[in-house]
Amino acid sequence: MNNWFVKRQRLFEAVILGIYFCYFAILRIFIVPFGDDQFWWGPAGKFLMDHHFFTLENQQYIGGSSNGRYVSNLSMIYTMHHPILMYLLFAVASTLLVWLIYRLTSRKFIVFLLALCLPFSLSISFQTTTWFWYAAFINYVTGAVFIFSYLLLLKRDWVEKTLTDSWILTCAVFVLSVVGGLIVEHITLYQLAISIFSVIVSYFIYHKINKYQLAYLVGAIASAVIMFSNGSYWAHTQYRSVSPSISRSLATYAQTSHFWVITTNFWLILLLCLTILVYAWQNVKQSVVKQVLIFSSIGFLLYYSIVNLYLGKLKLQQSFLPLINSDGFLALDSLMSLLFIAYLFVSAWFIVDTRLRYVLIFCLVSFLFLIAPFLVIVEPNSAREFFNGVLFLYLYGFLLLNRIVFKPKWIERLLVTVAAVLLIGSASYTLQANIKNHVAYSNRTEELTTPGGFSQKLQVPYPLYMPNQDLYITQDRIRYWQLYRQHDFWQRLWVFDYTK
Repeated sequence: MNNWFVKRQRLFEAVILGIYFCYFAILRIFIVPFGDDQFWWGPAGKFLMDHHFFTLENQQYIGGSSNGRYVSNLSMIYTMHHPILMYLLFAVASTLLVWLIYRLTSRKFIVFLLALCLPFSLSISFQTTTWFWYAAFINYVTGAVFIFSYLLLLKRDWVEKTLTDSWILTCAVFVLSVVGGLIVEHITLYQLAISIFSVIVSYFIYHKINKYQLAYLVGAIASAVIMFSNGSYWAHTQYRSVSPSISRSLATYAQTSHFWVITTNFWLILLLCLTILVYAWQNVKQSVVKQVLIFSSIGFLLYYSIVNLYLGKLKLQQSFLPLINSDGFLALDSLMSLLFIAYLFVSAWFIVDTRLRYVLIFCLVSFLFLIAPFLVIVEPNSAREFFNGVLFLYLYGFLLLNRIVFKPKWIERLLVTVAAVLLIGSASYTLQANIKNHVAYSNRTEELTTPGGFSQKLQVPYPLYMPNQDLYITQDRIRYWQLYRQHDFWQRLWVFDYTK
């Protein structure tokens, strides 16, 4: 009877994932391409491809697009010229990422639904400049799929004991590592770290090193050598600025980064605080520790609720950061974000289950590893660089949620209902907003033929779904949309090339 119930749930999940896939494929059709999307589609993309993605020409225009992200660059160019592949890749990567996070966490249906809610629960800065901006999606969401795929293999090997270390798996993992290491730089570095980590753990704890782990290590090294052999990393450019100054890094964190990493991720904070609070209530036996964790959870939840209400009333800058003129508030909020991270470490340390404790600490170390480079790289400075680190905080929250016992059972059923309503509501709102934006944007193409700013009367209905909040247009945009209007959907679907 239990096996029948499990099989029925798996089938139901598969159907939902199929609908989820179709939803994201349709959504991608209506998301308005912007900036780098059209840059890679146009002559600049071909120029960079012909020059093996390295040039020092026209740095103001080329910027960071001269790099060693060979897989993501080529994918970007090819899929922008073949929209059907763009729609499919967007849907596949979106579905795979939420499924991988769910699979790494548990088999609880409530976690499954909340994982599906993940793209819609992100802060507006992550939604707009990472998940729904295709040029960023290719780097950050697709890159996450590769690293979480390897982590799932490790779980199946170390925890579930269901992995067979075959030569087919070894070859597949080598390809996974090489391809995943040529998407974006911090993922390349993380792959190196995790491959070394997995070999060390296997040797000292399990007293063996599997072929697939060595293949992943070799692939990670090979991809890192290929990526960083690109001359753009060794030449002086105006696009990148690295500061060894601790004071400048701290200033950047206080003024911008901490908002993206912690403060504006309210739904994530809610997940973390509530799961820690309930887990501590149910499982922590030490009275003092239990009280500290419970009151800390309540305190942080109240603080960030008030702060996000306050920030919601402020004007958003183009970086999707609130316009704040108070140095005192910046200092306080950045300090609170550091205390919140410390609170997560302390909470993980007092977890009763030893294995879960180390998995949660692993999530936090991964979070720090993935955001650390962007505390030193002070330019460019935007939300999307911190996205992959924040995903590990979601994983942390889902892992804790998986260990919570819901008594009586109607509480879990209520939570499942609420999660389902939130998923359907947020997905519907996102789709209709992007459809309206797409219609408005395409209809005004003939009116806007000059790069630069324009009247706010011509803005799309939901400008926050545009990476630049629809404040200006570029020459690449003009070229793209002039040709776009000359073809219908079915003509553009398979091949959509720019006019040479």
